[in-house]
Amino acid sequence: FSYLVGSITNSQSQLRSMTEDASKQFWTLRRYLKHNRVPLALSCRIQRYLEHAWQRKKASVSEPKLCILLSEQLCNELKCARSLPHLLVHPLFECLYKNSCVSLQRLAVSAISWRNLARGDNLFYPNEVATHLYFVVEGKLHYVRLNNNGERTCEWVDRAEDWIAEPVLWTPTWVHLGTLGAVSEADLVLVDGEIFGRIIRLNPVVLQLVSSYARRFMDWANSIPHGQLSDISQGEDISEKLRSFIDGAVTERAFSKRKASLTDSLTSFPP
Repeated sequence: FSYLVGSITNSQSQLRSMTEDASKQFWTLRRYLKHNRVPLALSCRIQRYLEHAWQRKKASVSEPKLCILLSEQLCNELKCARSLPHLLVHPLFECLYKNSCVSLQRLAVSAISWRNLARGDNLFYPNEVATHLYFVVEGKLHYVRLNNNGERTCEWVDRAEDWIAEPVLWTPTWVHLGTLGAVSEADLVLVDGEIFGRIIRLNPVVLQLVSSYARRFMDWANSIPHGQLSDISQGEDISEKLRSFIDGAVTERAFSKRKASLTDSLTSFPP
C-alpha cells in the first residue's frame, strides 16, 4: 500500500513539474514575441499552434528506446504500419497492400514523411511545381483555384477521405493549380513522387501494374478540360473510377501472362 501511495505522489509531483515548466516556457515565449515586436496576428497564431502542439505532445506516446533493437525488416514494417491506415483511402495503395507489402514498406522507409500545419498555413500556391502526394491525417484544409472564367472554385479536403496532387506520381511536369491552406491545425502524410517511382521500379510485377494504372489515369486526366482540373481528389467521387483503372491493369497483366505462356508453348515444338 505504501508503495502505491508513493507512486501516486511521485506521479503527481512529475505532473506538477511539467505544468510549471510549460507555464514558464509560454511566459518566456510571450516575452520573446513582444520584445521582437512580432505582429499581433502572427503572435496569436504562433501561441495558438504551440498550445495545440503542447497538448498533443502530452497525449502522445513516444517511441520506446527498445525499438532501436528491432531488426531492419521489423523496423520497416513498424514504419509502414504507422502510415498505412492513411494511405489506404486511395484504391491503388489498397491494391499494393494486397499484392506487395514489401513495396509499401520500402515506400514507408524512403518516400513517406509527415508534416504539420498550423491554422492559416498554406501548403502550396498556383503554378508551383508539385513534389508530393498528400493525405490528411488530422484537421481540415481548404482549396481555392480559378476556372477559365476567372471565377473562384472552392473545395474542402477532409481526413480519411480525400488526397492531394496525385498526378505528381505519374508526370514530372505537374504544377499546382490552386492554393491549399489549413483551416485548423492539421497533420499530413507526404509521398515523395520521385522516390515513389524509383521504388516501384524495383519490382517488375508491381511496375507493370502501376504503369498500366498510371497510363489509364493520365489518359483520363488529359480528357478533362483544363479549367476543370484540380489538385484535389475527392475520394467519394473518384474512387470507383480509379478501381476500374486497377481492374483494367490487373486484366492486362493476366492477358500478358497468358500470351507469354502460349508463346513459350509454341516455341517448345520443333519446326
